[in-house]
Amino acid sequence: MKNLIIYIIALVLVPRVNYAQCGQIMDLNNWTNEGDTTQAKWTVNSGGTSVTQSLNGSPTFFISNQDFINVQFSGQFQMPGNSTDNDAIGFVLGYQGPFAPSTNNDYYLFATIKNAPNSFGCDNFFGYVTGPTSNLNLWTYTTTGTANINALLCDAVYPGWSVGTTYNFTCNYTSTNVTIIINGDTVVNQDGCFPLGR
Repeated sequence: MKNLIIYIIALVLVPRVNYAQCGQIMDLNNWTNEGDTTQAKWTVNSGGTSVTQSLNGSPTFFISNQDFINVQFSGQFQMPGNSTDNDAIGFVLGYQGPFAPSTNNDYYLFATIKNAPNSFGCDNFFGYVTGPTSNLNLWTYTTTGTANINALLCDAVYPGWSVGTTYNFTCNYTSTNVTIIINGDTVVNQDGCFPLGR
């Protein structure tokens, strides 16, 4: 995410995301919808501290207006108790695109799916996504043509999300490591070379 991007297929996100260096709450009113903007309806609360995604369409991105590296974000996400949805919920880091009108994807994706393995056989996925949107299937994490999804983590150690449960997350995003903690459990601890991004 050239910033922290929140990647959602269908979800109610209640992020209270803090800058590690500043200890400030982000104003989500400054964030924008990227990707296929016809596939999402993002509604930010009046205080700019939470956002709800209410259209169950193709994957889209609600991204910050700043680039980040060497930061810690914290927040919450939840699927409401009356939902019958079973989609992936997560967020994107190091976002370089797609920015309209481009369709070229370039970001790291964390996604968790509802208590059922995805096509990789895992409840939680972390990987690097590149290539044209038309060649990516983010429902099944499969590609065609020049697109690529490089799975760095795929496991079922930590269960996927459940309806009506609030999940507290912390994400440490540095140039050499990504650590994602959900409800006190470390789900991702991946070393690498990670870029400045949204």
